[in-house]
Amino acid sequence: MAYNHKSVQSAKRIKDRGIRWKEKYTKKTLALKKKYERELGPSSYFRWEGYDSSTGNTYYIVAGPGFSKTKGKLFFSGIRKMPAEYSPNGEYFKTLRQSIVYARDMWGISFPKNFTRDYNADDLAAIRIKNSL
Repeated sequence: MAYNHKSVQSAKRIKDRGIRWKEKYTKKTLALKKKYERELGPSSYFRWEGYDSSTGNTYYIVAGPGFSKTKGKLFFSGIRKMPAEYSPNGEYFKTLRQSIVYARDMWGISFPKNFTRDYNADDLAAIRIKNSL
């Protein structure tokens, strides 16, 4: 039987699947958001959820303070399919704006209208960073 390369379709990138991302927090992540807003400032942590009708999966995206064992305290942007037992996969950045721009470019979220300040890694020095599921 000959291989028909035309029958194999490449998967669309998440950004190209038409997912409507909505800012949404769980009980745990709302507490995390309030903690970061109290200790760092307003609009310092974001979380979105979106349903992918092409696969039947729901995903969430986070952008906010994060900790890397090798890089220290930075801003993180990541995604994970739900339900999630583990933290999202993503990248670390020196500023919150870079983190959000990455999420926009990679997964198609809208830049938050309530983004008030571009925090940088120096702003994270005095705060304790928890897991951001």
